[in-house]
Amino acid sequence: MKTSRKITIAISVICAVSVYLAGQFIKMSFAESAHYTEQDWPEYAYYTPDLLKHMPKITNNYRFSYFNIEGPNIQIYKLTFEGTSDTDKIDAWLTDRGYQRGGMCDSTCWTNNQPQINVSVMTSNTTPPAVIIQITDDRYSF
Repeated sequence: MKTSRKITIAISVICAVSVYLAGQFIKMSFAESAHYTEQDWPEYAYYTPDLLKHMPKITNNYRFSYFNIEGPNIQIYKLTFEGTSDTDKIDAWLTDRGYQRGGMCDSTCWTNNQPQINVSVMTSNTTPPAVIIQITDDRYSF
């Protein structure tokens, strides 16, 4: 096979992969919601804020969710740990990062120097029990 043909094939493959990945990211940018795990790397990389990426893993059974409310105005990010209702490690970790309890929500709220971002830590008494960390980001609302 000639060198020019190998180069053409390589460029074609790179272009095809690039178009596919660009399409995936465009699709994700218009999504109203997503449910994924850490192994779903495109969604994990695109949707998950750093706070949830670095959150201590309190169980091995966890999943992520993303919701776009009111168009692009309010974004909600969730991390759900199944099989526990203990929030002590999460509470300590948030405190170490400068978050303080307070704010208005139906559960334990945490705020920091960015008032448009609220972190809620909730427990669910379902079977199995669950801890849900929710970040509400309304910095783009008007």
